Amino acid sequence: MHRFFFATIFISTFLLFQSCNVQSEDIEQITTNQIDELDSLFIQQFTANLIRYVGRKPEDASNENKFHAYFDDHYSKQINHHELTHYRMKDDKEYFIFTRIAPSLKLKKVAIGGWVRRDTAGNVLELEEIFRTWKFEPETLSEKSDFLFVKAINGESLEAYQTNISGNTDYIEFPSDVVYYNKESKQWTSTQEDVLAEFVDLKIERTKARILAFEEEQREAKNDSLK
Repeated sequence: MHRFFFATIFISTFLLFQSCNVQSEDIEQITTNQIDELDSLFIQQFTANLIRYVGRKPEDASNENKFHAYFDDHYSKQINHHELTHYRMKDDKEYFIFTRIAPSLKLKKVAIGGWVRRDTAGNVLELEEIFRTWKFEPETLSEKSDFLFVKAINGESLEAYQTNISGNTDYIEFPSDVVYYNKESKQWTSTQEDVLAEFVDLKIERTKARILAFEEEQREAKNDSLK
């Protein structure tokens, strides 16, 4: 009877220990940045797939025509300005952080964190930018990015680190009380009136004519190559 009792205790303790180990491994797994496991080709393609969403949009482009070949040169340069520093595949979502240099007297960068669902061809199906940080020196930004990335991939709320909630500029600039990410249009949107909207719309309209001219040049070049 005593042997059976102690055997039962031993087995129960062993199973509990194993369960704790599994849980510990699961926690470790979902907090790991997989960036070092990616090859350069994957990083290049992933960046190219997302750059027209996370990169700076040309001032004369709309959210609809920014995908036009007319803007290819602009976004090729944007690819060189963005570095994928964090990546994690979890379930069917790819979590990421890109950094890019921000205007400053000394070297500072901002981090752009979010998740994406893509099809087998790499086309973006769903995208959400979870945060954009304030600009920091690279070493400081790296630490803050690590912290925010772990919370993001574990589904934790980041509201406490937004400036409009915390009252400081230690982490997140966007979203804020007036700027939010519109998942439908896949862009940051302000609830405040844009006083420059009319001026921007005029630039976009003028560029539409240039796009038509660009398309005509492309057709002529193609026809010349077939002669």
